[in-house]
Amino acid sequence: MNVAESDGLDRIEHIVVLMLENRSFDHMLGYLSLEGGREEIDGLRPGISNDLGGRRYPIHHLGATYFPNERWDPEHTAAAVDRQINGGAMDGFPASYAETLAARGVEDADPGVVMGYYNASDLPVFDHFAEQFCVCDRWHSSVAGATWPNRLYAIAGRGAGSRDDPEVPIYHQHSFVRHLDAAGVSWRWYSHDVATLRLADARYRVGHREHFAYVQKLKLVFKRPNQDFPALELTDTIEVAGLVSPDKPGTTDKLMLWVGSPATTTTDESSGAKLNLSDEATADEEGDQPDDNGSVEALAKELKGQRWDADKSVWK
Repeated sequence: MNVAESDGLDRIEHIVVLMLENRSFDHMLGYLSLEGGREEIDGLRPGISNDLGGRRYPIHHLGATYFPNERWDPEHTAAAVDRQINGGAMDGFPASYAETLAARGVEDADPGVVMGYYNASDLPVFDHFAEQFCVCDRWHSSVAGATWPNRLYAIAGRGAGSRDDPEVPIYHQHSFVRHLDAAGVSWRWYSHDVATLRLADARYRVGHREHFAYVQKLKLVFKRPNQDFPALELTDTIEVAGLVSPDKPGTTDKLMLWVGSPATTTTDESSGAKLNLSDEATADEEGDQPDDNGSVEALAKELKGQRWDADKSVWK
């Protein structure tokens, strides 16, 4: 019996590996068991906390999906991770974070930030995936340490003798794509800067252009009259973050953009007395998810473009 046929692998057209930045499971998906009703998930539970200096730091929902600046980024060197895990007690996160913030000169620092988590309202795409697909709640990182050793395990199935990042991340590991090439299996590596594979495997350091593609970042800004209160002559400034796809669907020479959710700012640019507008009252306070109010359609019209219907594989 053919192994691929017996496992159903012959029906799989593409395998996609998406490598994101360092985040813990509890930070991203721990809410599933805490407030999402998923009792089967080994995530956050009520009452979890860490102590530091006689003060308790409980888990809490974060108010923003970003830090003030890069100095607030939790440290993930081998020594820092050892302090955080503390032999399995998992009680050293504020202690490690306090040391990191102090070393970076962050004033009025709150070590309790590191105990924060996101939920479904912050991460709707991840929440959808968690609802529709398998969640691996005990899929731990390969290395209790920094970024590059873990990326090496994802690419080559082994590290390079250190749990920390080198000053210059140049390695000579044998990556899994060598096996794909040997078996005649097609593959492509997408990145927005230098491809990780080129730094990990010397065979692909240069050349092999057919296997590599860059995804460029764009920020699109345009203005239009506010549609909610036309009599006030307000102006909407719409910003959309986009990625330029190196591949183009169908037989087309069009530039392909993947765009995120538009951010709209409303201002009074009319002549005469000005209105002072406040962003404090939003649809979120009513529990509603804001829509783009036709912003993406307006963007397509502004750029004289079309939208790609992935279900029907046509432009429209």
